[in-house]
Amino acid sequence: MAIYFLQILFGLSICVLNTTAMHPSQVMRLFAPNQDNFRPLSSMTSSDSKNQRCSKAIDSLIAHMPNDTMYLAKMLDASGKESGFLNGDTSWLGNFDECQNSPDLHYCLSTLKINISMPSQAPMVVAVRWGLCALKECDGNDVAGVIGTYMKALLVTVQSIQVEGVQVMCYTDPIMEYNTGFYVVIVITLLLCSLALVGTVIDVWMRYQLTLETKLAHMVNENGTEGSLNEASPLLISKASQASRDTRPSTNFLIKFLMCFSLPQNCSKLLSTKVSDKQLTCLNGIRVFSILWVILGHSYVFYLMSGLADNPVVVPDLLSKWPFQIVVNAYFSVDSFFFLSGLLVTYLTIAMLQKSEGKFPVLKFYFHRWWRLTPTMMFIILIFNNVLPFFGNGPIWQSSFAAQNQCGSYWWTNMLYINNFYPDSFMNECIGWSWYLANDMQFFVISPLFICLLYRSKKLGMIVLAAFIAACCIVTGALMIAYDLRSNNVSDLQKNIVEATGHNYMATVYIKPYCRISPYLIGMGLGYYLQEENRQTFLQTFMKLRLVRLFGWVIAIVLALVVLFGLNSLYHGHKQTLGEAVMYEAFSRLVWSLCLSWVVLMCFHGYGGWVDSILSWSFWIPLSRLTYTVYLLHPLIMMVDVFGLYHSVHLSHKNVVYRFLGWSFITHLCAFIMTLLLEFPLGNLEKLIFGRQRK
Repeated sequence: MAIYFLQILFGLSICVLNTTAMHPSQVMRLFAPNQDNFRPLSSMTSSDSKNQRCSKAIDSLIAHMPNDTMYLAKMLDASGKESGFLNGDTSWLGNFDECQNSPDLHYCLSTLKINISMPSQAPMVVAVRWGLCALKECDGNDVAGVIGTYMKALLVTVQSIQVEGVQVMCYTDPIMEYNTGFYVVIVITLLLCSLALVGTVIDVWMRYQLTLETKLAHMVNENGTEGSLNEASPLLISKASQASRDTRPSTNFLIKFLMCFSLPQNCSKLLSTKVSDKQLTCLNGIRVFSILWVILGHSYVFYLMSGLADNPVVVPDLLSKWPFQIVVNAYFSVDSFFFLSGLLVTYLTIAMLQKSEGKFPVLKFYFHRWWRLTPTMMFIILIFNNVLPFFGNGPIWQSSFAAQNQCGSYWWTNMLYINNFYPDSFMNECIGWSWYLANDMQFFVISPLFICLLYRSKKLGMIVLAAFIAACCIVTGALMIAYDLRSNNVSDLQKNIVEATGHNYMATVYIKPYCRISPYLIGMGLGYYLQEENRQTFLQTFMKLRLVRLFGWVIAIVLALVVLFGLNSLYHGHKQTLGEAVMYEAFSRLVWSLCLSWVVLMCFHGYGGWVDSILSWSFWIPLSRLTYTVYLLHPLIMMVDVFGLYHSVHLSHKNVVYRFLGWSFITHLCAFIMTLLLEFPLGNLEKLIFGRQRK
């Protein structure tokens, strides 16, 4: 029945579907006797069309219809055809290139919201994307006018189907004008590359000079005295030594500045696997696995939210498989990062306070964090808003980027790290995934309060930490009750993200710091314990008992599994009660961070076994240095691929995993380049200007 109605809605495509065995000219001859049926099209166009160009173009096309059938054949052939509707495929994109390559035609993507009401069934709203090949003289308003009027005429006697709205976007080439932001990105990129080139040349030259000096000195030592060489040797050694001394960075600020951008120096630092005795090496593995978990979760999300899956009816069955809950609950990967941030800031700052006898450099503390995160993020925002739209094209390319164009208005909220509060809609945020960075920076801003309390009074500091953790749980539960919210699940992504308005789960709970701070505070408590000089010996003695360690591992694993698979019943028809939602949202992140704490604690004390061996593998060290840039870049890589698709794709684990592996590799490669050109050089500049030595 549904296909029957949709075939009525898209009557023009039926002629093509029923005559696929015919030559295009034969298809067009079918219209020749009914040429008058097309004449009303010119009056259906938008009334505000400039100079009525669209109406005149349609009249001209109709007038030539009996003699020029191939032209109209291209229009219909390149337009989308209804297929796979019962399987959930509502994207009928047609042939983008065929339409765009025709000199007098251009591709238009229409989105129709269709309300279907069937007897004894709940009404449903279906968003259908229909690709149309239209005359260039007709803009989006003209095409929308034709579709709207035509659909109303077709459905005048059909009460069970109603078209609620029609939106049309016609493809323009180029997608946007080269604006100031585009040229700023080009200039910054060329400047960074130039500085890297100059810094690399200087670095290589200095290394050569030092090598030459070392060789000459070695020759002198081998021969006992300079006199055993020829007469020119002392002069040669003297000149080489003087040249080396003159070109060393310690004697020249300009050389120091340029050396900050040296590729060999930064690459060596990035790829180094040397660690100090006090470094928590297991954190490298946790960091890498967490970012891969983020990418895997987003891989499925991008597929589902793109609307290009040709078989979305399989989604409920896919989500109902219990192993898939690991992907569905990739949300906890972000809590892992919060936990790591809290742990490291406390672990390192307590060590600094112990060394400086309690002196706390407030300005440097905050500036270092802002300088570490902000330039890279703002450069990626510039790329996203001004350059990325030029990276491809396709049926949904332009409409997709038009929906992502919030950075022009809200980029400053990212720079101030308030984008999780303003704008109030998640979809209006500039690079929406940066909500995590806003939370992390807000946690960092208040972290000295807890650190100083812990340093001055362990008991008072721990009490305050516990009080804030309890407050986080209470506030989260209270918000869930106040607005009658339920836990987020993949089935509600469209409702909670794209169509979200007012008080919804994403905007009210998910991205708010007072609901997400508990893992950060747990990390801070653990960081203090690991760095405390006078740790309680009874706890270390307690953990030496094999039975105690076994019991701890069992409890940690069971709790982690409960958190990961606790919502599985939602995908088997269970309707979550408000009480269940409150309990899960208030305590799941706290429980997850406690489980991570146990893993880190065991690895720190040498009881991690094979878990510690995997997490502390030196291979993870360079990759862990890329996780920040990878987090910022990976959605851009996905957008270029998904938004550039020319047709629907089949949703399957194999296809998603293949893309996940490709996206992960390309993202890490791009992050490697950006880290060498931007992130590490800026870190070197900070040390150069402030004389700061990283411990």
